[in-house]
Amino acid sequence: MSNVLSHDDYRAVLREELARRCQANPRYSQRAFARDLALRPNRLSEILNAKQGVSRLVAAGVAKTLGYSAAEREHFLDLVDSLHARSPARRKVASARARRAKLAGNALADDTFQVLADWHHLAILELTALTGFKDDARWIARALGVQENVAAGAVARLLALGLLVRAGGKLAAANGVDIAPGGAPSAAIRRFHAQVLAKAQAALATQPVEAREVSTALLAVKAADVPKAKRLIQTFVGEFCAAMGATAPGQGADALYAVGLQFFKIAPEGPEGEA
Repeated sequence: MSNVLSHDDYRAVLREELARRCQANPRYSQRAFARDLALRPNRLSEILNAKQGVSRLVAAGVAKTLGYSAAEREHFLDLVDSLHARSPARRKVASARARRAKLAGNALADDTFQVLADWHHLAILELTALTGFKDDARWIARALGVQENVAAGAVARLLALGLLVRAGGKLAAANGVDIAPGGAPSAAIRRFHAQVLAKAQAALATQPVEAREVSTALLAVKAADVPKAKRLIQTFVGEFCAAMGATAPGQGADALYAVGLQFFKIAPEGPEGEA
């Protein structure tokens, strides 16, 4: 999954997003993508093939639909303005900003992006609160079910970013450090959730019922109530973690769990069976 900030052409961003969606759902199509972006299919085709441009207003709507962070949105708009702004001066300024953001995006993809995207980094931060935690790559690897070199690399990356510290010869999660001050890239968020969902699927097949809780309900809702539903879920998860989580060693925690709620559209599908 690509990092929007690493691109220098907004059309490449859209093409990669379309490819990602088609890979995730073989029934998805360019027509479905146009529908989701509120564009006519032939217009989207011409945009992707550089036969038409888009206005800043349209680009802002696309960025909102695709769930971009503030930094991703501004970069996407700059990429559009660098090609299509009416003023040559505005095109020049937007192009310069986009180049700077791309450089920052490439750096992000190498370190912070990976921390946000690969689940075991955040898991290691939480592992340090377990009573039996050991500052040892082999122990961490066994605990998380990853290779030892993966665990060692993740610890080194977290230390370099200041997210882990060694205090009194022991690893501990740093306090008050913002992992992504400019906002988490949407591609990183997608990759993280995909990995955790895969682990949830594995747990469903391998963990005893008494060690887990999986509950799913299907319900008909009003589209206008979706923002309310998202707020309710976010509030619940926050309160649940505050009530159940140990934030530091010595609080008796002896296992690392994941809690996740999924709220997504099942039906109706789009025209002609498009998902």
